[in-house]
Amino acid sequence: MNKKALIYCRVSSQQQVLNGNGVDSQEKLCRDYCRSKGYEVVNVFKEKGVSGGIFDRPAMQELLEYLDKHTETNYVVIFDDLKRFARDVQVHFRLRKELDLRGAKPESPNFVFEDTAENKFVETMLAATAELERNQNKRQVIQKMKARISQGYWCFCPPPGLKYKKVSGHGKILEAEEPLATIYKEALEKYADDYFITQVDVKKFIRGKYKEYGIKRRLSNHGTKRILTELLYTGYLEYPKWDVERLKGNHKGFISIETFKRIQDKLESNKKKSRRKDYSEDFPLRGLVLCSHCGKPLTASWCKGKLKYYPYYACKQSSCEFCWKAIPRKSIEEEFESLLSVEGSIKKVYLDLSRAVLFDVWGNRELMEENHKKRLHTELGDIESQLDSATDRLFRATDDILVGVYEQKIKELKQYKDSLQFKIQNTGTLNFTKEKFGTSLDKVFDVLEKPLDTWRKGDSVLKQTVVYMYFSVLPVYDKENGFGTPSFDCTINVLRGSGSEECRLVEMGGIEPPC
Repeated sequence: MNKKALIYCRVSSQQQVLNGNGVDSQEKLCRDYCRSKGYEVVNVFKEKGVSGGIFDRPAMQELLEYLDKHTETNYVVIFDDLKRFARDVQVHFRLRKELDLRGAKPESPNFVFEDTAENKFVETMLAATAELERNQNKRQVIQKMKARISQGYWCFCPPPGLKYKKVSGHGKILEAEEPLATIYKEALEKYADDYFITQVDVKKFIRGKYKEYGIKRRLSNHGTKRILTELLYTGYLEYPKWDVERLKGNHKGFISIETFKRIQDKLESNKKKSRRKDYSEDFPLRGLVLCSHCGKPLTASWCKGKLKYYPYYACKQSSCEFCWKAIPRKSIEEEFESLLSVEGSIKKVYLDLSRAVLFDVWGNRELMEENHKKRLHTELGDIESQLDSATDRLFRATDDILVGVYEQKIKELKQYKDSLQFKIQNTGTLNFTKEKFGTSLDKVFDVLEKPLDTWRKGDSVLKQTVVYMYFSVLPVYDKENGFGTPSFDCTINVLRGSGSEECRLVEMGGIEPPC
């Protein structure tokens, strides 16, 4: 009975995959070897563009899984050269062990595997030689890449908006990829000129342009940040990892280096911090309460007494008559908590009603989007039917004019089909489900219903949320009279039922007395 064989082929670079026939020639050599040995080849596993220095290779894992599924047969694993098996000593013997555990025997036309001490020594030396060659090749490639970058040529994957083009005398060089370059240029210049304030504005603009041009490309927050910080768009390049400082590249950029610098300065100044630089857990109201005389935010600090330090709030405006007039921390914070516990109380009946209304609105929105998606699917089905009909007519057409008409019609239908599929994919609540909406709503209503608990237990961000949620303007504190009557947000007043008995939008009707 003939032995059954599995062939494993591998090339390590994408260039070999695209431009060479290394995998095919390896397979032919292995098949010739199997034919000479009388082996039956039952499967071939091809590794394309994967280094031999790693263990977890897709095709090798498929081979091991195939052996796991066919444990009743002891296979022979054929590869044309020891270097195809692995280019790392540890990986080599780890793979050998995996094959041994599965009852598979490795064979190669140029090496005989035996269990003798001498053979194992030779195998180890050959595996070590393969690893040495891999490391030397890696070093040479890095040296060549360093030299090329130093000469002003980028030699890594191009960023979005740029692509490689072969130019005589230069080799591969970056150039603008349209329409992405035009889109990014406009977005970057508008952000630098403060037409866009935040990165979110930039992302929305670019996404809108994607839809306008029919570009099927996603854009995340990370992708937006990459576009805003990409130096290659200026025609310059740098690579600090290899000590290559910023220099003018040989490619043309589509924004100026001055625009890039303004963008980086803006990003640096707009970095979000978890809290204010002067924030202290000791003074949660600092910056959130205004002075009654000058209208500026109160500051706070510890003041040194004879025996210990005392916490105070105060106004620091030199033009204010109450400048640095100390307000004991205990008094102002207790009064503020009193505002939240008494004045800020929300009626549960209004909360329940608001929750029900918001869920109805969400449900209506989901229903509208679902109906819209159904209409798009129906339209997509009609377009596909028209495509099938036009394709069928094209095959039967004999007149050159009709063929041209049908080809143009098919092209237009395909473009419209692609746009419909894009709309279907982007129609919906973008994974913000009703359950997530309910969870978010619960968090908001917890703050509304129990503002004092939230204030006492929350961090700095949550404390600020309570203040901005409850007050239409920051509360004002007077050293002599305290907070007085605060200006609560109109939504809070509605939920509290303020003035609901006295205020009517429409005067009640009456009965005119008889004459």
